[in-house]
Parts: sequence; structure tokens; C-alpha cells
Amino acid sequence: RARELPPAVVRWRWKRDKVTGEVERDDKGKPLRESNARLVKWSNGTMQLVVGDDRFDVTERLVQRSYLFAQVKPERGNMCMLSHAKYDADVRLKPPSLTSQTHKQFTSRVLSKANPRGQAKVKEIFQNQDPEKAQE
Repeated sequence: RARELPPAVVRWRWKRDKVTGEVERDDKGKPLRESNARLVKWSNGTMQLVVGDDRFDVTERLVQRSYLFAQVKPERGNMCMLSHAKYDADVRLKPPSLTSQTHKQFTSRVLSKANPRGQAKVKEIFQNQDPEKAQE
């Protein structure tokens, strides 16, 4: 059974030469990567992550004394290598609006997992106008 991947998945691959098929390298000999995502910084200072056709607003918050720990399985043997790095910013992504296709797909997925039998327990109401003005 084929699994349907969500549309907003960041993917990357090694950049290959179109003629030889070999992995291209930079000036220092490191392999180059290409991705379906890019980070855009606008002239007003805001940032967006663009993944395919989807856009996400990026908010960044500085943090102090935070460490990121990663566990990596070595190519051979039973030992694992543990490393850590200090990071100084917390980055959060959110759809630019509640009416975006990405937000609708995300809420639909969350609601289906919260309610697997399909029974309506959450009533969604969308208002395009001020309810107090609508009563007048």
C-alpha cells in the first residue's frame, strides 16, 4: 500500500552532474546538496520557509544555555557515538493564515487522529464577518 506523503516535506538529495552522474563538490571538497525548500528573508525583516508550493512564517527566539544532543549509530560495531552542540535560537514554523491549504490539511489530519470513528466532537465555525455586526 502506497503511503501518501504530506505535501510540505523538506527533501534533499546530493547534487549530481547531469553528464557523468557523479556527486558535485564545492571548493573544499564537500558534496553539494539540493532541496525543495528555501528560506526567504523579506526586506521588512520577516522570514518564510518555502517548501514546494507551501509557505510557512518563521519566528525566531533567542535562547540561552541550550544544548542539542544527537545519537548516531556508527557504520560498524555496537557502540553509539553521542555528540552535542550548543544552539542559540529556537525556530518555529506556522502557516501564514488559517485559510491556507496547508493549515486545512493539518487540522484535518489532527481531527481524524483525535476522532478515528468519524463522530463529530469538534464543531468548526468559520466567520468572515464580525458576529456583532451581523446581528444588527
